[in-house]
Amino acid sequence: MHATDLVHYRVRPAGTLTEISTHHDPARNELVAIRPPLARTVIWAALGELQDVTRFMDQRPDRALLIPSAPDHDLAELLHHAGAAAIWPVDRHGFARTQLPNCDEHH
Repeated sequence: MHATDLVHYRVRPAGTLTEISTHHDPARNELVAIRPPLARTVIWAALGELQDVTRFMDQRPDRALLIPSAPDHDLAELLHHAGAAAIWPVDRHGFARTQLPNCDEHH
């Protein structure tokens, strides 16, 4: 469990009209996408957003998705393969998370 203040992080890639935004945990150097629904297309979009924003940061951050409940096996496997952790609430003040894969595992 880790309590932190997330910082809203926005970037506008050159030549685009829209910003990409997510949250950053500076204590862990981790980008966190917050996604209440667990629909597969929402998860894919969040992973793409995290990957996109990562390339604009000087120090490559870890990536995580804050989801409403513990991930099922398939979602945990997808996130592991994508190099992202899942974070979910376990009670009013605490959170649990999956472990990030080693860099060697997914490259």
